[in-house]
Amino acid sequence: MDRFHLQVAAIALEEGFAVNARKTRMMRSGVRQQVTGIVVNRHSNIPRQEFDNLKAALTNCIRHGPASQNRDGRDNYQQFLAGRVSYVRMVNPQRGERLQRLFEQISWPGS
Repeated sequence: MDRFHLQVAAIALEEGFAVNARKTRMMRSGVRQQVTGIVVNRHSNIPRQEFDNLKAALTNCIRHGPASQNRDGRDNYQQFLAGRVSYVRMVNPQRGERLQRLFEQISWPGS
């Protein structure tokens, strides 16, 4: 470990935390810095691929109906998608609003 890692580990230990060296990495500014699934470089965000996949699913629900996208056979696909959109809104409100507008355009059966 280099000096910086040792200093960070010492601070963590002083605060009562344990450091797992196998899970610790130095991530420079030019690399995607991800913590618990959230990208944290300049501001918090979800990974681009995750956003693109959710946006595509919402768009396809609008075009072809939600049943066409419920490939895993979820009992309440509407609530599943609503939760995913809410998660994005929590992490990045601006991007989440775009997805929310798409979600509101979906024609759900029985609605």
